[in-house]
Amino acid sequence: MRLSSPIRFALSRRALSSLVLTLALSAAGGGGAASAARGQEAADEAARFAGRDLAALDVCALVPGDAVATALGGTLERATGSTHSGSGLATDCAYTVRVGRRTVVALVFFYPPQHFVAMRQGEVLLEPVAGVGDEAYWSMAGSMHQLTVLKRGDVTLDARAATQRDARRLAEVALSRL
Repeated sequence: MRLSSPIRFALSRRALSSLVLTLALSAAGGGGAASAARGQEAADEAARFAGRDLAALDVCALVPGDAVATALGGTLERATGSTHSGSGLATDCAYTVRVGRRTVVALVFFYPPQHFVAMRQGEVLLEPVAGVGDEAYWSMAGSMHQLTVLKRGDVTLDARAATQRDARRLAEVALSRL
């Protein structure tokens, strides 16, 4: 059963858990202790990945440009947010920061938490990162360093910047606001 993005993300964790439990019990052929246990495991897994309603999330408000500029050692020129739908829902903010004579662009994306695994499988060169979120890895997005971070039961965060140092600082600022 495929739900549209607004419906899928509007489900509360409890409603999602109940739905998964009901579907799991139906698929297992009804009752029984083993069926109930499998259904509860499926419901627990769904609740772990339920996450927040990204359609209502304003990344630029959650992760203010001034905080990003400070973390990158510059001054904010502009912050622009957008929301994307498609295979899943994503919301982001693009920050333009003046650092000395340079202008740098930094991006923060939020995806549903279950996208972490799919995103990791789609990457070619991964480098695990310790000490950031519940799980994290480095990859490249074009010429930008990309730090993808899982915060279980909440979001997958994708921080992109020209250097690993800046991408990590950006991710830390974003995580501190969750």
